[in-house]
Parts: sequence; C-alpha cells; structure tokens
Amino acid sequence: MRLFKEIYDVEGSIFPNFISMRIVLHAGNLVYVKENTGQVISDTLNSLFHLGQKYAAEGNLYITEEVFQYLPVRLKDYFVPADDFDGRKIMRMKIPGY
Repeated sequence: MRLFKEIYDVEGSIFPNFISMRIVLHAGNLVYVKENTGQVISDTLNSLFHLGQKYAAEGNLYITEEVFQYLPVRLKDYFVPADDFDGRKIMRMKIPGY
C-alpha cells in the first residue's frame, strides 16, 4: 500500500514555495448549543488547536489514541508513538523513505 503521493507539482507552478502542512486527527465529541451560535467553546477543540500549533512538526500527520484504536490493523503499522500532549497519547505517521 502506497501512502505517500505527490498531490501538487510545485516545480511546474507559479507558486514560489513548497506547501508545508501539519495534520492532526482526533475522534471525540463537540457539544452543539443552538442558542449560542456565535462561538464554539470546547476543551477538546482547544487542545487540538494547540496540538497542531505548538507540538506538530511541519510535514507530519498525527493522530490521537482515540483515532488509532479504530484504525484497521494494516494501517496501525504506519504509526509510531509520539509524546503525550495535554494528557493524550499521540501517534505520528512514519515518514516514508525515498
């Protein structure tokens, strides 16, 4: 199974730089309150924002333990344990060798 694929050809583009991203996935609940439609207040959402901004390194994909437990066995081998963040166990996807 090939998990790494070039999705954008920067060399043939007028875009001057490579695009670097951080991806963090979590499975959890977010409470919706109909009366308060102007803001979303959630400790889970806040924690994930900080995980993406303060912890996640560019060019990496991270998942929380809650996501990892639902992965098919074949995909679990593509992840390695990373440090805990805000009391959550974090897994990082292995970086493919070229």
